[in-house]
Amino acid sequence: MLQVIIFSFNRALQLKTLLDSMSHYIECTNYTVDVLYNVSSDEFSQGYNKLIEDCKPQAHIHFIKEENISKLQALSEVFKVNGKSELKYFINSFRKKKHKTNFRRRLIELLKENESSSVMFLTDDACFIEKTVISNDIVDWINATPFSRQFSLRTGKGINQEPDDVVSIGNQIEWIYYKHPLYTLWGYPFSVDAHIYNKAAIVKALSSCYFNNPNSLEGFVSLYAQKKKLFGTGRAFTRTRILSFPINIVQNVANNESLNISVDELNQYYLQGYSLEYPLPEEITTFQNYPNSLTLKHPNKEVIVIKTSSTNKG
Repeated sequence: MLQVIIFSFNRALQLKTLLDSMSHYIECTNYTVDVLYNVSSDEFSQGYNKLIEDCKPQAHIHFIKEENISKLQALSEVFKVNGKSELKYFINSFRKKKHKTNFRRRLIELLKENESSSVMFLTDDACFIEKTVISNDIVDWINATPFSRQFSLRTGKGINQEPDDVVSIGNQIEWIYYKHPLYTLWGYPFSVDAHIYNKAAIVKALSSCYFNNPNSLEGFVSLYAQKKKLFGTGRAFTRTRILSFPINIVQNVANNESLNISVDELNQYYLQGYSLEYPLPEEITTFQNYPNSLTLKHPNKEVIVIKTSSTNKG
C-alpha cells in the first residue's frame, strides 16, 4: 500500500533512531522501506554495514547504495533539465561536484519497481514521536484526486504559525497550500519530510525535473508543483506525528541551521554499540527542533549525554 523512501548520508546512527521510531509507532497494513544512502569514507560504510546487519530481522527494510557515475553520464542528465533555475543549478553542480552519483535515476527506478500506490519520503534526521495509523481511508482520499492531494505527518495544529484558514475534520485538519507563502510549512507543495503522495503523480513530477540529491529534489519538484498547481490540498492529523532534529549538516547545497554535532563522532558511537535518543520538547510548536542535549545508551556501558547549545547553530 505504501512505499517509504528514506534518504541518508553518513548518518547511520541517526537513521537507526528513525527506523526504530517507525517500528515502534507506525501502524500500516502494508508498507515497505527503501533506504537510498551514500557515504564519504570507509568508516561511514562500516556504520551502514552494521545497520544493515541490525535490520536483517525486518524484511520490509531494504538498503540501496548510490553509485558513482562518470562525468559523461552526469552530462547526459542535462536533457532532464527543465527551466533556467534547473539549468543554472546543473551547470554549477557539474563544475563543482567531484563525484557524481545515480541518485536521480535510482530513485525513479525504486518508485517504478515498487507496486505500492502511495509513497512517502523521509530524511534520516527525523523521528516519529507518537502512534501513527496510516489507514486505507487516508490513501483512498489521496488517490481519489492524485494530482491534487497530499497527507502530511509533520504538520499539525499549533505548528509553525498555523494559519487561520485551517479547517478541522474529525481528528484531521485540511488547508490549501497555494493560499500561503511558498517557503513556509503550510505553503510548500512538495516535501521529503513525511508527506504521503500518490505514486503515479510523484513519478510524473520527478520525471519532469532535474535533481541530484534530496535538497535539489525537494526544491525543484516544489517549484514544478507550484507551476502546475499540484498537490494543493493538504490534510494532516490534529497532532504532528514526526519531528526533525537538525543536529548536523551533511550536504553543502543549502545553508541550513544545525547544532554542528560531529557525524564522525556519532558514527564511532554507533560502531561501539550505542543508540541515540532525542529529548522531546514540552510544547511542540515547530517541526524542526534543536535540543539542548542528546542521550547515547549502551546495553553494557554508562549513559553518555552530549550537551548542545543554541549558540552552536550554524
